[in-house]
Amino acid sequence: MEKIVVSNIGETEKFARKFARTLQGGELILLRGDLGAGKTAFTQFVADELGVKDDVTSPTFTIMKEYEGKRLNIVHFDLYRINNALEVQEFGFDEYVFNTPSDTVVLVEWPDNVGEYYVGRKTINITIEKNEGDSRTIIMEK
Repeated sequence: MEKIVVSNIGETEKFARKFARTLQGGELILLRGDLGAGKTAFTQFVADELGVKDDVTSPTFTIMKEYEGKRLNIVHFDLYRINNALEVQEFGFDEYVFNTPSDTVVLVEWPDNVGEYYVGRKTINITIEKNEGDSRTIIMEK
């Protein structure tokens, strides 16, 4: 487990970019944190570091967005509006979660909304906790 405190969005960006450089493809990254904690910002920094040229936005209403990157592709899920695992199956969730292509990284915001769906799948868990002001605590467990 790695735990760091970042003082501002610039330090969050630095951490996310460093993290992105370690990705090799096939990873499933579960992002947890309250509304406004910085899950989407973290995803944007990772995407930029991987060479995604499109604007990365939260897929709250579309549930999923795919991005082509220069080094790796990204599939970004936001499960905030999902109540159970059955609701995500129509979006190809199983395919991406359990058969992640080797040239792709999957990031899932609000992963707990589908329960223990990920049991048996190796994941990288990132929790972003809001502190005072712009400060955040980022906890990463591989």
